Amino acid sequence: MGTSAAKDNIVSELEALSAKRLTHALRSIGCHIVIENYNPARSSSEAIHELHASDIILEANFWERAAQNEPWATVLPQIISDVHHILGHTVTVRNPQVTHNIEASGIDYIERHSAVALSPTEFLNYFGKASLSEA
Repeated sequence: MGTSAAKDNIVSELEALSAKRLTHALRSIGCHIVIENYNPARSSSEAIHELHASDIILEANFWERAAQNEPWATVLPQIISDVHHILGHTVTVRNPQVTHNIEASGIDYIERHSAVALSPTEFLNYFGKASLSEA
């Protein structure tokens, strides 16, 4: 069982405390916490630490832009390495082309989703369309 939280939605201290309590309760019943569409340019690493996410999914557009521009082209591989090694989190991308670009930068421990893996939103959209087409 798993759930995901868009880190960008966690703004105030009250919301952060509520999110921390919620994620603690979810983990206590066996859920995994996934931070989806993580973008280090817009987000701090505090939420990653506070929420104790089991997985982090990079925002594909961020990587595509960052790989082309400084300072991110230089520091992003170190950020990913730190997240992976120091914090012990899995770093994931869904787009295979982005995965190849990341590997070209020397990072070889990015987890890949299969072509059929869908985000919760994509799954619900797909499920809704499939239900409508069957009716």
